[in-house]
Amino acid sequence: MSGLIPQHSPARRPPTLQSRLARQVAERVQSGIDPSDVASQVLDAIRQDELYVFTHWGPEWRAELKKRFDAILAAMDKAAGP
Repeated sequence: MSGLIPQHSPARRPPTLQSRLARQVAERVQSGIDPSDVASQVLDAIRQDELYVFTHWGPEWRAELKKRFDAILAAMDKAAGP
């Protein structure tokens, strides 16, 4: 069966390679957010024509997102070539 899973698929990654952000999200999901709070945030975002809804925020989240987006932009620059 493992031959059917692409080599770089997340399904092949050992849990120790999960990003810190992914672990934090998993921990917070376990502790739970009231679904009605999330629903309210989503409805507000729809009404205000917002694309993103953040249920968690703060300096640690911002730093992790910045690191990820910087890596994405670096890959895009590399793909564009010299």
